Amino acid sequence: MLEKMTAAEAVREVIAELRARRDLAQALGAILVRARGLLGADEAYIMLVQGGRLRLLAAEGLPAGAAAGSLGLDEGIEGLAVARGELVTVPEASHQPRFRDPFARGRAVGAMAAVPLLFSGRVTGVIVVARQEPGQFGGSNVWWLDVLGALAGLAIEDDRMHRLSERRARQAEVLSQISAQGKPESALPPLAQALAVALDVPQVDLMLVDAPHDELVTYGLAQRAADDGNARPLERLPLAAGGPVVRAFSSGLPQLVNNLADDPEGARLLGEGVRSLIAVPIQTGGEARGVLYLAHDRPAAFSEDDLAFLAIVAARVGALVESQDLRQHQLQLQKMTAEAQARQEFVGIVSHELKTPVAVIQAYTDLLLRRAERGGEDANTDVVRRISEQAERMLALIEQLLDLQRLEAGLFSLEISRFDLVGLAGRVAEETQATAPQHRLNVQAEGEVIVSADRRRLEEVLQNLVDNSIKYSPAGGAVEVALKLVQGPDGGKAVVAVRDRGQGVAAEDQKHVFERFYQGGDHLHRGRAGLGLGLYISREIVRRHGGVMWLESKPGEGSTFYFSLPTSGPAEE
Repeated sequence: MLEKMTAAEAVREVIAELRARRDLAQALGAILVRARGLLGADEAYIMLVQGGRLRLLAAEGLPAGAAAGSLGLDEGIEGLAVARGELVTVPEASHQPRFRDPFARGRAVGAMAAVPLLFSGRVTGVIVVARQEPGQFGGSNVWWLDVLGALAGLAIEDDRMHRLSERRARQAEVLSQISAQGKPESALPPLAQALAVALDVPQVDLMLVDAPHDELVTYGLAQRAADDGNARPLERLPLAAGGPVVRAFSSGLPQLVNNLADDPEGARLLGEGVRSLIAVPIQTGGEARGVLYLAHDRPAAFSEDDLAFLAIVAARVGALVESQDLRQHQLQLQKMTAEAQARQEFVGIVSHELKTPVAVIQAYTDLLLRRAERGGEDANTDVVRRISEQAERMLALIEQLLDLQRLEAGLFSLEISRFDLVGLAGRVAEETQATAPQHRLNVQAEGEVIVSADRRRLEEVLQNLVDNSIKYSPAGGAVEVALKLVQGPDGGKAVVAVRDRGQGVAAEDQKHVFERFYQGGDHLHRGRAGLGLGLYISREIVRRHGGVMWLESKPGEGSTFYFSLPTSGPAEE
């Protein structure tokens, strides 16, 4: 077994190399070399969770010609470590059928150890060491493998954020090229070429509606956007044909298809050369005019970030198509572009400059917390847990800002399922009671209240309302959550009330409490930090379920926040 100082020195060397390098392959190679050395392993490799499978990202010591296979999330020691979220060791893998060899080594594998890569509380992959000789990896060296796995996770996330920043920089260049000068026929081709370069996409086109013939007609940009000649422009597309491009035009909602194999109708219309696409509607004055269409020959080529960016671009394209006198609208377009750029820069700062460092702090505190708990260091455990709680609170505030951006960009989606709202409220109350023992939380209901809704989002609403009531209640004050099912001419509705006995909300503040960033007067928010987004986002979640939220309050007597939503789920738009 290696001395701890030797292992610590190896980790310090890895950290120094990570700081000096921007190349992910070199950084992971350095980590895997140290992993082999520290544990006396014949090989070490890293697999990432991608597309519902584990796929090889980096390796050291695998035999020449070994196949770069992949594993399901429930296969092998690798999948077992991911599923459990903890270290897994096997003394002799070749004797256990479930630990099959994904790399076709052509030889037996003895001892193996796998540690999940964790980032922001989620498993992103796994680091594995193996040797031919059977035995057991153990002792402090396996702990150091856990440390190296944490460093690998940070390197992977840092690389992802770096590539995302570069992509956003290219997007900003595209926005800067959108000019209010000239006619659409001279402004749009350069824009298409800039989009093709910024998003690394072979086909960009604009289709405008030909109303008399009920079809979309290409504006002829695809040939200019593709350098390799593989782009196949859609010259004409009847509105009755269906598919994602027509859906974007007809519904006014952007369409993101990352695997056209899942959309047979779209595959038939767009041809075998298209694997993924984005179609963003072009509107002028509230009227549908066309579709901005981007296609790629590989699946999963686009992200929701691209969708938000293209929604901004589509708005500018609509302005170009609509304007007859572009000079008259120049100042307005410049203002809109500046706002769009500021919004993109703000989201970039939140996701990179704030979220990443806080997540790093959380990752390290989680590591320290596990060490302190294993060593029985009660005092240190309490301190580290407090640090971790504050890091989680900061991440929650950042997530609120990201939710606000998703709402404004039209990317706030719901995942509908059928569940008991009373059970969900009980779980929220139970978990909150454990962290707020000085208050009494009660859930009142006469029976089940079954709804079709987004469980995670409604949990967010309930948690926010309960936290808000606790925040403004005196120590020892009771918070009540009452739920009931109400039948009406339009069907059943779930009605929820969250009541406190706190100071209440002044009449002049009540009409503003659901506004963005509103925190009321000093008497409301003094000493209570926050962004003033919780109630706004909660009301938007309820509204998107087809429901309403309101407040009843009297100063000095407490407040009751209500919301109701149809039990059958949100209406189809």
